[in-house]
Amino acid sequence: GAKSVDYTLAVLSEGSVDLPYSPNATADGTTLSLTWADNSGMGNAETTDKAMVAVYNPTKNQWIFNTNLAERNERNATFALPTAWTGDTVNVWMSMYRESNNESSKSTFLASLPL
Repeated sequence: GAKSVDYTLAVLSEGSVDLPYSPNATADGTTLSLTWADNSGMGNAETTDKAMVAVYNPTKNQWIFNTNLAERNERNATFALPTAWTGDTVNVWMSMYRESNNESSKSTFLASLPL
């Protein structure tokens, strides 16, 4: 039978940096928009932690990463995906990265989005 992958279970990064609250992803055409709540100062969350996104297109078997989308306190970011991906569905993960000690958060699966 056909194999299916549960993308919600995939972990792309591990670490002790806190994820932001309420991360969300939406797509408008090939523009990916991420939003999150700024939880700086709670746990070990810092304002300058960088939002990272990973996007996988199973139809094309291609990945795109951006490791410096925005800082935690910016609360949102947009990211352009290839126009060749129009009509495909992509899977989106987010994590946070701290440059000062090269630490990441555990990744979180945000959404499967049709483009």
